[in-house]
Formats: sequence, structure tokens, C-alpha cells
Amino acid sequence: MKGYITEVQAHYGHPTPTKPVHSPHLHREIIYGAKEQYATTDIDTTPPLDTAGIKWCQGVIGSLLFYARAVDNKLLMTISAIGASQASATENTLKEINKLLDYCATYPSDGIMYRASNMVLAAHSDASFLSESKSRSRAGGHIFLSEDDPIPRNNGPLLSISRVMKHVCPSAAEAETGALFIVAQEMVPLRNMLTEMGWPQP
Repeated sequence: MKGYITEVQAHYGHPTPTKPVHSPHLHREIIYGAKEQYATTDIDTTPPLDTAGIKWCQGVIGSLLFYARAVDNKLLMTISAIGASQASATENTLKEINKLLDYCATYPSDGIMYRASNMVLAAHSDASFLSESKSRSRAGGHIFLSEDDPIPRNNGPLLSISRVMKHVCPSAAEAETGALFIVAQEMVPLRNMLTEMGWPQP
């Protein structure tokens, strides 16, 4: 999708950053030597945006969500995190979106590489435990086409998943199982579609 990010920048009036930005999101402050790590409980107290500001944020997120689903799946985690607060966007939300746009401007011609395979559906799933607000966890998944091997070779994604789980998981193992369930749910219609297209699945 050559030129898409340049068009998004022009449409939303975002200049190219003078220094390259290598991460799409703001990181949490690292506390070295801490024995315990708790989910953040910080409440965003920055001033809320007006209606025009909220619409601007929603427009940027919508434009980048399309790009993330089609081309650059590394943006999905950041977009889902920002998307959860865009209806009541604040100055902090605006700062996060500008950081995301700076990252996209640094890498405007990203892409996905696919290789020929035996059209066997495969996936990886993972979870991050208590990494989101309100003590929630995040599920991630990479669904792709490969060979019928015990450990299938990686390939470009059919679908990438990055979403916050609705329920609080009491253990990391339960978060991992929840992520596996979410990915398996998404694979069912893809498996049926491949079978109907003449690619029987093992």
C-alpha cells in the first residue's frame, strides 16, 4: 500500500518527525529490581478533548486500523489500547496517537511477505497476564497457512489478533488458555472456507 501513510499524514495534518520513532506506543516506566509488578492503576487526569478532537482521534484510529489489518499487524496492540479510550479521549490519548503516527511516518512502506505452502491452517497464540488496565490480560494470535508438520513453518498472516480479554484471569495459565480459545474461535470459519475452496484440512 505505497503512499497510504503519506496520505493519512496529509489528511490529518501530521508532519514527518525530525527524529525516527521506533516504537508505536509509549512504554511504562521500568522499575529495576522490583520483586512484584502490578497492573497500572493510574487514572488519566489530563483535560478531555472537545468534540472535534474526539472525531479527529477516531478518524486516525479508523484509518490506521485498516492499514494494520491489511499490512502492518505490529500496530494492532497500540490501536486496540487507544481504541478503548477514544470515545472519551483526553490530551494523553492525543499524545499516544501522535506517537503512533510518528512511528508510521518512520516506516511508511511496511509490508507482508507470503510464501507458497500446502494451504494447511496453523496458528500461534499467546497472552500477556495482567498487562492491561483493570487487571485484565491481552490475547494475541497469528493465523497463517503452512504445511502439515508438528511445528509448521511460519508464513505471512491470514489474520493477526491482539485484543484485551473481557474477564480477569486469576493465573497466567488461564490467560494462555483464554488466548488459545480466542484464536481457535477465529480459525473455525477460516478452516471451513479452505475446505469449501478445495483445500481439505488434516
